[in-house]
Amino acid sequence: MNKNNVFFRFFRFMGRFFKKLFAMILNPHFLICFSIAWIITNGWSYACLGIGLWTGTHWMTAIATTYLAFLWLPGTPEKIATFAISIFLLKLIFPKDEKTLGAAKSMFSNAKQEFQASREKRKQKKEEKKRLKAEKSKKQSSGDQNDDVTRNPEGGSPS
Repeated sequence: MNKNNVFFRFFRFMGRFFKKLFAMILNPHFLICFSIAWIITNGWSYACLGIGLWTGTHWMTAIATTYLAFLWLPGTPEKIATFAISIFLLKLIFPKDEKTLGAAKSMFSNAKQEFQASREKRKQKKEEKKRLKAEKSKKQSSGDQNDDVTRNPEGGSPS
């Protein structure tokens, strides 16, 4: 298998990324902070739904069901918010947890470096393409001037 294949590189990158991500997420400190963040972003609506149905409070049931319906829509930014809140809580509650915070920082810096490297590579390819296009147009323009004079390959005059 070609190691320069785009799909191979992508899957290798994603494998390393998810391995680091799972190691960070399965840390007990992070799990505590993630649970608190989940209660802040989602848990209240489940609790309100249960209490609203149990007590017959229609406004509480309506608010909870509306928010829960919003949560289950694709592309809801709630997941990102929960993760961001959990990292904030991790820094706040466990500031000396270097394992998880270090993993998060290294993941961010690695992703940033890979993004910048791919950006530079795209820029170089674009410049190379532009240079080749300029050379090709230059050859075509010089070839157009020579088309007026037909030449004989043996060096004599055309007959």
